[in-house]
Amino acid sequence: MVGRRTGRRQLGTATPRSGPWPEPQPVPQGRPPVPPFSLALLPGALAPWVADIADRVQCPPDFVAVGVMVAAAAVIGRQVAIRPKRQDDWAVVPNLWGLAVGAPGSLKSPALAEALRPLRRLITDAQARWARNHRRASAQLRGGRRLIADVT
Repeated sequence: MVGRRTGRRQLGTATPRSGPWPEPQPVPQGRPPVPPFSLALLPGALAPWVADIADRVQCPPDFVAVGVMVAAAAVIGRQVAIRPKRQDDWAVVPNLWGLAVGAPGSLKSPALAEALRPLRRLITDAQARWARNHRRASAQLRGGRRLIADVT
């Protein structure tokens, strides 16, 4: 069709630039100042634990706090929801993401590993419980198949 615009650009019809590119600027070398992390931002039950881990690992407490808060959110999961409207059943389940930002060698990984240790224990226990239930269900299934085979 003539005159109809399809949204595709024909070869050789690029829009002309308005002028030459500006000269490249050097990348800033410094980092912007970051306010210090306050343990008062954490729930009272978690703050002493975060401070202890940060002291033992010798890292900033924010690295530990990120892992602790994300792990707590993972355990809580869908058990807590926010209802933005009072007269409505609409519920929002918050998801929490975290990221520890620091220079190489600033002990981010050891801090996060220590903060996630209780979560790993819960995962190990859940995997063992699943394996036990799976074995039990498989045995029941095999027993049921034998009963059906005996009847037929």
